[in-house]
Amino acid sequence: MEKKIQDHLNIIKKTIGDTRYILDDAKPAVGIKKVLYRWLILFVVSNLILFIYMKASLYLDFFGKKSYYQIFRLSNIILFCIPIMFYLFYVYRMDMTVKEKDFLKGFMIFPLLISFFKMLNSISYYLDINTMVSLYDTIPFDLFVAFIAIYQLYRYFDDKKYKYVAYLALIFVIMFTLIKYIAIKMITLNTVIINMNNLLDIMNTYSFFLMILFGLVVLFIKEETYE
Repeated sequence: MEKKIQDHLNIIKKTIGDTRYILDDAKPAVGIKKVLYRWLILFVVSNLILFIYMKASLYLDFFGKKSYYQIFRLSNIILFCIPIMFYLFYVYRMDMTVKEKDFLKGFMIFPLLISFFKMLNSISYYLDINTMVSLYDTIPFDLFVAFIAIYQLYRYFDDKKYKYVAYLALIFVIMFTLIKYIAIKMITLNTVIINMNNLLDIMNTYSFFLMILFGLVVLFIKEETYE
């Protein structure tokens, strides 16, 4: 009986809280932080598994073989679908305010696009989208998506810290595109450009830049209501 009364009181309390967020400018953050943190952990784990697979294949002299690429493509698609599925699960099943749910439902397009771009090379093997893949190799669309996503968080929280992270994302986009452009246009590549280009490929393939950006975002979100 006491448990039932407590449950009813919790529902009433949550309803009052939801009403408050609709009527005033307060911006709840706890639910958003929990969802983005869990999504980021899964995203990092997916990249880490692929990185370990690549390193293990080099050690076992399996890298570059036909079977290596077959396993990599399939694993890549499955692993980057998992964060999206759990993001949806958390949004619809986790206890949070209506305002947070509404924001996260709209925000879902960004994790979805990021996963799509991470799977793009693998998907291109099965679909005729080689032109898009070639363009993606020059322009980091996932970083551009991250820039827009972080800007949306800045608009929601109205906190300058997110604006600075968005600027950092823009710097990553410009740096990546510039080095790729130089590498393509230069007739004779020097060692510095070659090394920088190879390093950028590895960092982008395993989402190093995205981990930094969204890691900072999750770190900056306060577990309280923004007024």
